[in-house]
Amino acid sequence: MNTLPNPDEQYAAFENLVKLRYWRLYSSESDEQIAKQRLGFESAEHMYQQLKGWEWPDWAVYKETPKSKQQPGPGTGRGTELPAAHQASELFEHTLHGLLASVADVEFRHDTAQDGRVVGTDAIPGPVYLSRRCEINGKSYEHYSEEEWEDLCALHGQDPAENSFWVEDGGLKRAAGAARQPAEPETTLIAVYALAGGDMERLLELLYPGTPTQETREAIRKRVEGKKKLDKIDGLKAIAGQLATLVRGQSISGKPPPDLTPVEHDAACYITVLRDEGRSNEEILAKLSRHKMADGSKLSMADVHRLGNLRLRYTEDTQG
Repeated sequence: MNTLPNPDEQYAAFENLVKLRYWRLYSSESDEQIAKQRLGFESAEHMYQQLKGWEWPDWAVYKETPKSKQQPGPGTGRGTELPAAHQASELFEHTLHGLLASVADVEFRHDTAQDGRVVGTDAIPGPVYLSRRCEINGKSYEHYSEEEWEDLCALHGQDPAENSFWVEDGGLKRAAGAARQPAEPETTLIAVYALAGGDMERLLELLYPGTPTQETREAIRKRVEGKKKLDKIDGLKAIAGQLATLVRGQSISGKPPPDLTPVEHDAACYITVLRDEGRSNEEILAKLSRHKMADGSKLSMADVHRLGNLRLRYTEDTQG
């Protein structure tokens, strides 16, 4: 380091290290749980980064010593512009409208559990107006595929060339599917709800038969928030992240670089700007006084070195 560490910051970091090792020894909690619930970090990875910033050995910081001790090299300072995300806005909007329209489909859904399957039946009281398509904000969305519409029309003696018809008597009952997972659109709606940060406890109160065990709750947590390194399984958010990474033309092989929070990202870019101006690390740290982590702590000199080493720039500065 170019300057002596702040004694208070160093003491606080050491205290966190001692607490981390205490809770590992005397509780069954994962590092992710200890980091978030006991020590106030945003994640286990964030905790590792902060503790390693003080150059403490791997055996003290990590629960299991990483196989590779190689630290990320300095950033190149060069970025490659990707296609603008707004170009897919219409695709996102179209899909979300269709998903919103599908919520109406669960109004008449009746599910039973039988022989390891969730058996879904849509029971719609008559008279029922059936339409193959609907229009929302001038755009057409399909309720039924061509094959499904032909089957419905055959069942009720209607011409499949017509876009809609009425079922006058007895209403409509249709098999929605029978499989381990609920029939669509339930599975997609549950997944999107979880991926969007929905309250899973509230969802369980409404949809789970009875009271879920702690084991079930933990299994659900892993399938939403899980990370293979900590939970032995990648959850929905991790899988979604991998999908988005591939769609954006990036690789998912090898060890990924550490994630940065928005505060860290902004600080890293600002450090690059200040270094271009010839500012010292002490001056930079002073100017970063308003950058605070989720736990309210200020950035340290170790953070200045760590984030400055990335050589990140605000996106418009990477053009050209």
